This record gives sequence, structure tokens and C-alpha cells, in this order.
Amino acid sequence: LGLAWGFYLVLSRFGISEFDPYVFIGLRLTIAVAIFAGIYAVSPQRRWSRNPKLWRDATIVGIFGTALPFAGFVGALQFQSAGLTALLVTTGPVILVTVSHFLLEEARLTRPTVIGVLTALSGAVLMIALGESGLPNVSQANPIGYAMVFTALLSDALVAVYIRKNMQGTDAFDVTSIRLLVAALVTAPVAVWLHPPQLAQITLKGWGSLLFTATVSTVVAQLLAFYITRTYGTTTIAMVSYVVPLVAILFGVLLLGEILTVAMGVGMVLIVAGVLIVNRRR
Repeated sequence: LGLAWGFYLVLSRFGISEFDPYVFIGLRLTIAVAIFAGIYAVSPQRRWSRNPKLWRDATIVGIFGTALPFAGFVGALQFQSAGLTALLVTTGPVILVTVSHFLLEEARLTRPTVIGVLTALSGAVLMIALGESGLPNVSQANPIGYAMVFTALLSDALVAVYIRKNMQGTDAFDVTSIRLLVAALVTAPVAVWLHPPQLAQITLKGWGSLLFTATVSTVVAQLLAFYITRTYGTTTIAMVSYVVPLVAILFGVLLLGEILTVAMGVGMVLIVAGVLIVNRRR
């Protein structure tokens, strides 16, 4: 799951060099939904759910746990590197445990956990205060990118808690198919209307990045993420964030010419240390 999400950020940054960011998201979701629809069409064991509660819950998850985070993470890549975005995404666990403290009785913060939260957030604050972008030709990042990432993380955390509280025992495949359908219906028409894509100008590499993010980083990753959250809880899914920045930074540097500054390195150490403290104490 960490590998899928790490490559997703790198390939998305490449993809939005050829696609409009939100057209990229809309097409990605549409392809993912088509895959699920094909499985429903050929599998006698699978039918679209008719459970109204499942549709209601999956719609909420689709809007706030898929469409909004996708828009935030991919949109932020217009302003900063995949590596920096991944580092900020790594603070997801501390945001999640903080939100869970207020909304889940079994997820109360302890003093060591608070220390971990503050340590991780200090790493993010350091990079933001110094205006790090992770891009070689940008000296000062646009704060819109930071805001988009943290809005997406907060929405993701709230959805993880919602799944834990309201969707125990639901079928991961059905939930994922509906949430992606809802997200595609929300994003694709608006994106194509506002930014009509020039598909003839897209290269094979552009289409490849779109197909990879639609299949591995969307269909497979969404199924895994929902299953892990439902089965093992919010803390376990949060641990995936350890792998994401390593993958994104490494391949961002190798494939996209991104940079890793000293401040980003220090920020990464603080964030990872904080997340380790949080997960160790829970």
C-alpha cells in the first residue's frame, strides 16, 4: 500500500505535466470505476449493492475520503514536489490520532503520544516556515500547496474515523466501488467541462501514468486501505505513511529531477520520529 501511494504521487506529478490536474483525477477515477463495473458484469458472485445505508455511507466516504483528498494531493503537486508532498502526508497519522482522540473512545491520547504529535508537527512546521518546495527552480513554495495537503489529510482522518464507527462488517469491494463511482461523478464532469482535455496531445508516458494510478494506486490501494482500516483500526493504516515518503522522494529525485534539501531531511527525521512515538505508545 505504501509503494502504491508513493508511486502515485510521483506519477501524478508527471501526469499533470500533460493533463490538467483535475481532468487527471476525473479520468483516473472513471477508469477505476470502469474496472469495478467490468468485474460486476462478469462475476456471478458480484452485484451492485441495493442497501441504502451502504450507499449513504459510501457516498460520504467517496466525497470526503476520495474526491476531496485526491483533489488536494494532486492539486498540491502544481506547487511542490512529490517528495515534499509525501513528507507532509506522513503527518497523516498524527492528525488521525488527534482526530480519533476526540471522536473514538478507544483512541485517547496519552502524554507520550502528545509528545509524538508535537514532534511530527514541528517537522512539518519547519519545512513550511522555510518555504520548502522540493523543486530545483523554486526558491519559495506557494502556501496553497501546503493548505491543500493538510485539508486533504484532515478530511481523510475524519473519514477513517467514520469508517471505524459506522462501517464495521461491510464488504470492502462494494464500498470501494461505490465510493469511487461517487467520486468520479463529482469530479469528472466538472473537470472536463472547465478544462476540456486535448487527448491527442497526450504521450504514451502520460497515458501510462494515468493507467497506473487508476489501477494500482486507486483500485488496489483503495481496497487495501478500506480492509486495513475496518479490520485493524486507524493506527495500523496510519503506519503505511512510513513507506510513502521514501518511495516518493527516491523516485522523485531519480525520475523527475526533484531535490531533497537539508531542511526537508531534518523535517523528515522529526516527522518520522514523531510518528514512531505515536504508534509505539498506542
